Amino acid sequence: YNVPFILTTHGRDVYQRPFESTMRMNNTKKIFSLADRLITVSNFTKKIMSEILSDKSRDISVIPNGFVRKKFDKIDIDKAREMITIDSNRKVITIVGNVEKIKGHIYLIEAVRELVTDYPNILVIIIGNGPDKLMLESKVKEYGLEKNFRFEGLVPNEKLYIYLSASDLFVLP
Repeated sequence: YNVPFILTTHGRDVYQRPFESTMRMNNTKKIFSLADRLITVSNFTKKIMSEILSDKSRDISVIPNGFVRKKFDKIDIDKAREMITIDSNRKVITIVGNVEKIKGHIYLIEAVRELVTDYPNILVIIIGNGPDKLMLESKVKEYGLEKNFRFEGLVPNEKLYIYLSASDLFVLP
């Protein structure tokens, strides 16, 4: 169409999908070669893209994902905990993301399983839904960690700041 073609990659489209089959890898290489500009969101995905490209001299720009800072303004921790009913004596760890294998929720559960002996007041808040949610809930129950985990499901973006403000630590394993 005689217009510039700019391709932006975000993650799985680079570090997973091309490696699922020869056809996907060939299609990915072709699409990369047709693009006038290549953009990605991290140095990690840039490295993978460079490995996939046959023309190693191609320039790949990294432009991290943006966000609206105001939507994530921090509020007082006690106020935030009151808003979502968390005791002030808890040590709160929050994870936000699709509940799927690639996000590593199981590693967090395994770590908390070891930590609760010395730190019984840990509370992990899992925000998100996905195919692994039932398995993770089952694993939490199997380990007797029900009082240490809250599965919140989907939380509207405009309320995430409350959970993050209520947290002592954000984790993405």
